[in-house]
Amino acid sequence: NALNDVVYDLDITRQNEVDAMAQAIADAIDGLKYVADTSRLEAAIADADAANEADYSASVWSDIQDKVAEGNTYVGAGLAADDVQADVDAVTDELNALLLQKLNDADYTAVDAAINNIPDDLSIYTDASVDALIAAYNNVARDLKEDKQSDVDAMAKAIEDAIDGLVLKDADYTYVDKYIAQAANINRSLYT
Repeated sequence: NALNDVVYDLDITRQNEVDAMAQAIADAIDGLKYVADTSRLEAAIADADAANEADYSASVWSDIQDKVAEGNTYVGAGLAADDVQADVDAVTDELNALLLQKLNDADYTAVDAAINNIPDDLSIYTDASVDALIAAYNNVARDLKEDKQSDVDAMAKAIEDAIDGLVLKDADYTYVDKYIAQAANINRSLYT
């Protein structure tokens, strides 16, 4: 290190040594390279670490993890900007682009329409058919993303199928049977 090689208390007869020390320091300064700026990359990695896997497709999530691993090879490595700054910036931009590829929520319009078709009075249907409808209703998961749209569509179909499968209870014939029994005991010859 040129700074550590400086020797003071030399006299004028050794000026050439002093000049050489000055030149060595100047050459060392000229040879300095800036360390790559990884601050944007570190912020992108922090965003990725805070991201929720469920918000991304499996392939995008895998790509995010790969970019984080690649980015971590630069963070804190003290590499010269001249050598790697373009790579650091590229990884940062790629990671930020991946983080923007969040999945949208699934469309629950068909589920909501099916739920709106559920009859208001379920007491007129058999317990078994109502239980099937309630099970289909309770199986609705409201937190799915667009990559699971087919699951959401299947939930809507299950509710519609359960509605179509509702079975009306048999009418209550208790009083009819009671009066038929009474009528059977009536002496018909006494009546017109």
